[in-house]
Amino acid sequence: MTFLGYEPDVESRTAAMLREEYGIFIDGRFVSGSQDRSVTVLEPSTSDPLARVSVASAEDVERAISSADQARRTSWGRLAGKERTKYLLRLSDLLQNRSRELSALQAMESGRPIKMSRGTDLPLAVASLFHHAGWADKLEWAGAGTDPRPVGVVAQFPSHEHPVPSLVRAVAPALAAGNSVVLFPGETVPLSALVFAEICHESGLPPGTVNVLPAPPELATEVAQHPGVDKITFTGDLRRCRMMAESVAGRRAVLDLEVTGGGTAVLFDDAPVDQAIEGIVRGVFLDRGPTTCPLSRLLVQETASRETIERLRERIGRLRIDDPLDMNTDVGPLRTRSLLDKYTELVRSGEAEGAVRWTASGALPGRGYWYSPTLFTEVAPVHRIARQAGSLPILSISTFRTPQEAVDEVNRSSHRGTAVIWTSKGSKALWMSNRIQADTIWVNSTNIIDPAMCPGTSVSTDLDVPASLRSILDYLRETGR
Repeated sequence: MTFLGYEPDVESRTAAMLREEYGIFIDGRFVSGSQDRSVTVLEPSTSDPLARVSVASAEDVERAISSADQARRTSWGRLAGKERTKYLLRLSDLLQNRSRELSALQAMESGRPIKMSRGTDLPLAVASLFHHAGWADKLEWAGAGTDPRPVGVVAQFPSHEHPVPSLVRAVAPALAAGNSVVLFPGETVPLSALVFAEICHESGLPPGTVNVLPAPPELATEVAQHPGVDKITFTGDLRRCRMMAESVAGRRAVLDLEVTGGGTAVLFDDAPVDQAIEGIVRGVFLDRGPTTCPLSRLLVQETASRETIERLRERIGRLRIDDPLDMNTDVGPLRTRSLLDKYTELVRSGEAEGAVRWTASGALPGRGYWYSPTLFTEVAPVHRIARQAGSLPILSISTFRTPQEAVDEVNRSSHRGTAVIWTSKGSKALWMSNRIQADTIWVNSTNIIDPAMCPGTSVSTDLDVPASLRSILDYLRETGR
């Protein structure tokens, strides 16, 4: 969409400093894949090629796990906590130094607008490394016994939506606890992870401490079954998480699953309307990165529904949809052609099932995987858009009368990764929070993320301080009291 009154403020694509080709990162260096297979990473805003990337095979996985195990036994796993702290602080500094490059790269490969990448994602990633560096030499007092030891080799499958903070928030606590890591970024967004591999090499991390292998989805179950992997952290949809759980069943390995999906906002008629409208639009269409469960449903009290819908349409209509490298852009493209096809099909099904569609007006760019922000009203719980929107930027709106009716509807929904409660009454917010079944609950806010929060931790507006230890403790063995 083109808007008057804004001067373009576009970051140069050369800021990403991309190579033409990337190998896989094993044992501290880049190598070609054993089967010489590669994929072309496309820029979602233009569908132009960005770089060719080697794709790992089962043989490469074997080499990477062997290298990680060697590092765990002979180098990284034997370092004192204060030495690991030094390395993590160095990683934090190097990431900060290359933040301009990485924010441009993330915008180019994922379509996430650069003002979110630069203003939220990179500072969060740097802060996460710095935060966990502070814990690396304090593990004896963290509650894991007098002689805490690392779990071992950790295989990690981070989120595709926000590559940089997702991979850093996975890697940082694992390294702080003394584990070695094999990181598997998705084939569609591997470039940020490969640049992070360059940073690991530049920091002087012992070879094998961090290995980066872009891999096809089907390789995940083979990794989960590998006897050399001691822990798996996996982010994905419910179907793939179930597959991972089945693959790990029957052997002694730790499995952490973070299920992606949608979240539900509940708006009462006493809510601060301006704050609520901005938070809902942010959670659905703007800041979809830092959480794996962006908002996709809104339950609004009947007495406030008309005003809320009118205000939402007005606010969504002012969103700027343009080049994700432009600092004025609010909404970038979807990440892949398959996501755009899924979005288009789901919007058509919403209309066919009788929900009322409203779509922001304006022309979209001619190339790339662009969409118009869309909301549906008069949505019934049985409609597909109420059940399957998940991480797609579609907002479905339903109404409720009583707080108990809202609680029942949230708990029946498939979108329970995130819940947001908008009300001016603290007692009502607490009453709802104690009855809603959701992984993460916010009150009068959305996407409040802090390095002290580990992935998958339930939080509210008041940070749960003990949760800052959970991501560390999950990577330790208790060996004594």
